[in-house]
Parts: sequence; C-alpha cells; structure tokens
Amino acid sequence: MGVEYYAQVIAPIINAFATLILVLVTAVYVWLTKRIVDESAHQNRPYVFLRLDDTDGRRDLRLVNTGHRVARDMVIEIVRDASISISIFADQKTTEESSMVSNLAMARHGVPALPPEGDTTVGFIQLHKQGLTPQRLEYIVSYHDGIGRQYQESLVIHYWW
Repeated sequence: MGVEYYAQVIAPIINAFATLILVLVTAVYVWLTKRIVDESAHQNRPYVFLRLDDTDGRRDLRLVNTGHRVARDMVIEIVRDASISISIFADQKTTEESSMVSNLAMARHGVPALPPEGDTTVGFIQLHKQGLTPQRLEYIVSYHDGIGRQYQESLVIHYWW
C-alpha cells in the first residue's frame, strides 16, 4: 500500500467526508441566521393596542403604537362593547356625549396608519363624575407593517365610566 493507494482510494473518501461536514456546518449557519433574522423582525414591529392615560382630571382612551414600525390598515373588532365619552366639535363649540366604543369611527372604519410611538385619542372618561360603573372592553386589533407582515392582538381593558 503505497502513496498511489492513498491518493486513489483514501483521499477521495476523506474529501467526501470533509465535504459532508462542510455542508452540515453551512446548514447550521443558515438555520441560525434565519432565527436571528426572524427574531429581529419580531422585535422590530408595530405593537398596537388601546391604553388609558391620565391627563388633567380625565382619563383618555388612546390607540397607541409602541413598536418600531408604522402600523397600517388597523381594523378594530369589538368583542364586548363598553361606554366612553367623546368630544364633539361643532359650530366652534365643544360638547361631550356618551357613546359605545363600537360606534366610534376607529371601530367602524379602522385607522389607516399610526407611526412608531404614535397615538390618537378615541374617547375619555371624566374622573369627577358620580356613579361610575365598571366597563370591560374586549377587542381584537388587526394590522400590518409596511412590508406586509400581518399581526393580530386580542386584548381586554377594564375601566370605570
């Protein structure tokens, strides 16, 4: 068994084995890279929900995007409705009316876009009112980011109105 035997028989076997190991290592790198990209996309996304914020003696119900991407074409499906106050601006006067959340424009028509860290007030609660009753608003908000990934959150918010 000379050098020719190793060159003709053993070297191709070693070469095939080394190639197989290289293919396996490359496959692991591809899989790990895909996981990193998926996790990055998951962290770099919009997060849309309703939140109560206290301001000047009232509590505002706001639609917020706390994520890092624009939320687009938000559709809000009301599962369990609740009451809220809204401001009506007409004839240079502001009046307050009560409404069900499902009757608000954002619930009937959706919201076209909300920027990162953006928000919009959809209603409010005057905290000094007497006889507040507990409210439980259950809703599903569906939306997508600018590159077409779809998201859906099913949430509940409790407040007194």
